Amino acid sequence: VDGEGRGDILVGAPMESTGGDYAGAAYLVSGVNANADQSLGEATAKFIGENASDSAGNAVSSAGDMNGDGLDDVVIGADHASAEGGAVGIAYLLYAPFSGIVDLADSDAKIIGASTGDRTGLSLAASGDFNGDQVGDIAVGAPQGTYMEEGDGVVYLFFGPLEGEYPSADANVIIFGETGNDRAGTDMSMVPDLDGDYRDEILLGAEYAGGNGAAYVVYGR
Repeated sequence: VDGEGRGDILVGAPMESTGGDYAGAAYLVSGVNANADQSLGEATAKFIGENASDSAGNAVSSAGDMNGDGLDDVVIGADHASAEGGAVGIAYLLYAPFSGIVDLADSDAKIIGASTGDRTGLSLAASGDFNGDQVGDIAVGAPQGTYMEEGDGVVYLFFGPLEGEYPSADANVIIFGETGNDRAGTDMSMVPDLDGDYRDEILLGAEYAGGNGAAYVVYGR
């Protein structure tokens, strides 16, 4: 994320309390040396939750270079963050470069959950191009959300670049569980193009699908 050619690590700490009790945080450690221990107190940047009990950092991911400046960006989930009076969950997109303390209130884009208890931002998938426009996209999981049946779980996919605030319902693509209580979006990842169409895919888990859980691949389009 700093353009110096060495790998960086983003580490979540959802119980951290700089922004308020259990507001959560994420630490960016730049130029990691695999042969040496390093304290998070020496991190290049620390992203702090907006409010107490947000649990920011429960999910973190690189977002690739979404704004075309040559630096990779980051996305951070706060699955207990509140909007409109309820703990709906929020995913925050921030454009590099970073240093020092960064308040998630100052993020470049926010994806805001639909309903209290959805836990939007509990899982994230980024650094992939789902629609083939050569700009990164972001998938945000709300595994306790409801789309068709109670608790089926919902994944909201937004095509980049992004700026400003977005209700989750404004997603470019919405993926939801097969039946109630599947909890689709429990975990997920972008997967490099599997079918040769120059679009990346999404691999997502549904913790309780079929009673034992299931994983699904959704092809880019």
